Amino acid sequence: MYYYNALGNLEASKVGILGWAKREKWMQYFMRRPRVCSGDPSKKRSSSSPYGTTTSPAMIEHGL
Repeated sequence: MYYYNALGNLEASKVGILGWAKREKWMQYFMRRPRVCSGDPSKKRSSSSPYGTTTSPAMIEHGL
């Protein structure tokens, strides 16, 4: 992510990685939760939205 200036999308349950990224000041390399994962994609995403994608059966199916 650092070399390619890319954002990583984590699973929301990976709190250990996020804790490390906060301590090391690497949070700019992780994207916030996509709007489509919030339940109502028509709503605007707030700047305080959480990091990581939720693991629901619909999201797993979409990923596959």
